[in-house]
Amino acid sequence: MLIDKGEILSTEDITIVLKIHEICKKNSLLLKNKIKTAQEALDLAVFRTIHSRLTEDEIQNLTVKTNDATLQSRIENRLENAIQQLISRLNTLEERYHSPMAELAQEVENVATQS
Repeated sequence: MLIDKGEILSTEDITIVLKIHEICKKNSLLLKNKIKTAQEALDLAVFRTIHSRLTEDEIQNLTVKTNDATLQSRIENRLENAIQQLISRLNTLEERYHSPMAELAQEVENVATQS
């Protein structure tokens, strides 16, 4: 049975709806926990399968490549931040000295034409 818009529910109906809502929340939490447990078991199974097929040198190589990629990413992020800071500083300086530089250029031009 659908509830029509504007329909007033009885106290008993509200109690039933709240109980259904609570049961749905509990089921949702249980399912989330089951999914998490299953995902952890799958991750462990994949790890064991891959680990059993790799030599120690291959594992070390993968570890080094992962660390290199992480390090490269960090360096790129820091460079990007430094570049953005420099651009911001240059914009600030350009705004600050834009008018005086234009005036100085005009003065230089005036002196040059007078000579």
